[in-house]
Amino acid sequence: MTTNNQHIIDLCNQLTAALREDIRQDLIRKIRGEFGMGVATDMHGMPVNAPTAAARPKMPRAGSKLHKLYRALVRRSYGVNRDTLIRETGMTPMSLAKAIQDLRQRNFRVVCERRGRKPKYRLVA
Repeated sequence: MTTNNQHIIDLCNQLTAALREDIRQDLIRKIRGEFGMGVATDMHGMPVNAPTAAARPKMPRAGSKLHKLYRALVRRSYGVNRDTLIRETGMTPMSLAKAIQDLRQRNFRVVCERRGRKPKYRLVA
């Protein structure tokens, strides 16, 4: 009688494993259906508008401080340190940092090279 009970226990275990696998597959399908659509969402489930790689940079208004910084970076193929940019644009160190951040938000690639004592900024095409 114990072998018969063991057989029933084995069948129950196999049935439980099959149900778990079936439930797991259903959950995987639901997750892929919900999140595999290519729509990125934030932590609240709202769609996130990610910038596209082909987005063109928005040019700064001529004569603005941002345009002065853009011209100072575009003229050179090498990196420029912060002191030089401050001297050429007439900005304070904090407004320079904010202007670099604004250029990056406008889809310009401003690279900071930290090789020497002072970091150097460069505009990459």
